[in-house]
Amino acid sequence: EIYQCDWSSDVCSSDLAEQADDGGGEENFFGPGGIAVLPGTYQVTLVVEGQRYTKPVTVSLDPRSDQTAASLNAQYTAAVAAQAEVDRVNRTITALDDLSRQLTALQANLRAVQDTAAGPANRRQVLTEVAGALADLKVFRDSVLARPINGLGYRQYPRLREEAQSVQGMIARPMMGPTAGELLRTGEIKTENDAAQTRLDGIVQNRVLKINEMLKGSSHIITPPPRIIP
Repeated sequence: EIYQCDWSSDVCSSDLAEQADDGGGEENFFGPGGIAVLPGTYQVTLVVEGQRYTKPVTVSLDPRSDQTAASLNAQYTAAVAAQAEVDRVNRTITALDDLSRQLTALQANLRAVQDTAAGPANRRQVLTEVAGALADLKVFRDSVLARPINGLGYRQYPRLREEAQSVQGMIARPMMGPTAGELLRTGEIKTENDAAQTRLDGIVQNRVLKINEMLKGSSHIITPPPRIIP
């Protein structure tokens, strides 16, 4: 269904219909939240087993819609901005989860060597720092970034990811331009995304880099995530 595809350019491939998500998101009440392509003619490309199949597709405005060209353009622009915030929080969660996996693996390795010559001399102090970092990351993820238990829906209050997905879905709904409230909330979510990145940066600076310094000269791999804010 063309209306529900995420069209980011004039040439699209079949995998663009899937939204970027790490599997923990939830659909909103308006169905898939893909961005509606503006009326016009597009070249659609489907790649199957290395073969490319291309044909033009003309998209017309739904005859039931009374939206003007200006309204459609405003909706598209707002939907793209809202989707960018969904993508940002998903990338933040991915970076946090990567750090958590690395720290958990490091914790297991340090526990396995115990107080032997195979482990660092400050093993117990490092384990304390690792436990603190993992606790900070878990609290941050569960209280701010995403609902901690998938599938419970509105039995848990929405975190940043669910808020961003809901607003993007409302803006992208058919035959309605964005409301002032939706535009305002998109701006607020951007600010919250900025704060989330700053908080993750703080954990990296105050926790992860300290662990790296304590393990200098020992075998370990902890890679701080790149900063996400453009």
